[in-house]
Amino acid sequence: MPKYWTNDAYSCTSHHGEFEKIYYGDTPNHSAITTSTSEVQSKWGCWPLYRHLTGDCPYDNSNLTWYNIPITGDNCMCDYDTKTYTTKNISGASYSWSGYKLSTSGSTYSVNASSSYYRGLGYIMPQISNLPSGTTIKSRKYIWIVGPDYYDVEFDVYYSYGQQAPNEYGTWLLCPNTTYHIYLMNNSNCSTSNYVWTIPSAWTKYYQYNNMISINTNSQPSGQIMVDATTCCADCESVRILIDYVGQYWDCGGGYYMASPNPADNYIDIDINEEKMITEGLSLGNEHVLTMADKMGMVKYKAEIQEFPYRINTSNLPNGLYIINLINKDRKFSIRVMIEH
Repeated sequence: MPKYWTNDAYSCTSHHGEFEKIYYGDTPNHSAITTSTSEVQSKWGCWPLYRHLTGDCPYDNSNLTWYNIPITGDNCMCDYDTKTYTTKNISGASYSWSGYKLSTSGSTYSVNASSSYYRGLGYIMPQISNLPSGTTIKSRKYIWIVGPDYYDVEFDVYYSYGQQAPNEYGTWLLCPNTTYHIYLMNNSNCSTSNYVWTIPSAWTKYYQYNNMISINTNSQPSGQIMVDATTCCADCESVRILIDYVGQYWDCGGGYYMASPNPADNYIDIDINEEKMITEGLSLGNEHVLTMADKMGMVKYKAEIQEFPYRINTSNLPNGLYIINLINKDRKFSIRVMIEH
């Protein structure tokens, strides 16, 4: 086992990823290979090869140390870019490189990786053979290409009074002459900021706040929205992270619940669309359970409501995004609001 740590040029690492080796205990009594999940693979003496959690084995797991074959190079690449990456130069070893969303060129410990039109998180991976230990090993380095993947960025659309707009088959449907808050949702680990919005020319832009834009559709609710932003790949400058289309809704009678003012300072009033609730057979006399949570899901306010309108004191709440949930019998409704002092 010591051959792994010395002859094969493994280095101790604090990063826990795939294709790494774990050293068990203070003496070389056991090792395991990490996988793409929380499980590892290891051979238990004369027993078979097992796939298990790090602590779920008959060996001392009180002191675990991770080792890998390090790969040096930038963590980001731009469109149609080429950069050089290197791993350990092991005497007599053979190197074969592959990539995901990236092409590779080279058969030594150093390789050129090239990007194209792909976005998101890619990786390069060397496979190293003819080692002193007699094994074949792999390593992997993840690289952000330009920014988030196209599929990790989307819009979330709310009426100005906080209720979510309708969405049919992935298309947001808007009403004419209506104010909306449109949020850019980045579901990746690549940060985005400094948003630049391009909206239909018929719309009116009211203001922007972080990842949200407030607009009025005027007489033309459908059209194309584009957003450019700075990503975690700062060298790529401004990147177009999303292009999407919105359509026109056929039922523009309004939602069940309303929150105003939105954004709010010291208070928010919650009211109901009485006509719509009666038309659709929802009872007005039922007790409502209201909760207000921040964007981390922490409940900041809770109440049982008998009558509307109902006022929430927001003077002590920090600035930011909040979700108000209202439960009416077995139905749940959500309103998204902003607090700005």
